[in-house]
Amino acid sequence: MLPNPSLFHILIVDDEPEVLEVLVRVVGSFGYRETGSSGGTDALLQLEADSFDLVITDLVMPDVSGWVLLREVK
Repeated sequence: MLPNPSLFHILIVDDEPEVLEVLVRVVGSFGYRETGSSGGTDALLQLEADSFDLVITDLVMPDVSGWVLLREVK
């Protein structure tokens, strides 16, 4: 039996509002708990405040790149 998707919290990071909105909707439509973040700096703050099971991130962002963000997550 597969685990309940609502048990998983996913952080979605993208600096383009339209892309972020679509990704958050898609992830939520599968039943996962989702949190959207508008950039790397905001994502780092969210990671300090909450725990996440998965991070989906844009790699090219103006403030903190996705590469830097993933290094911090690791």
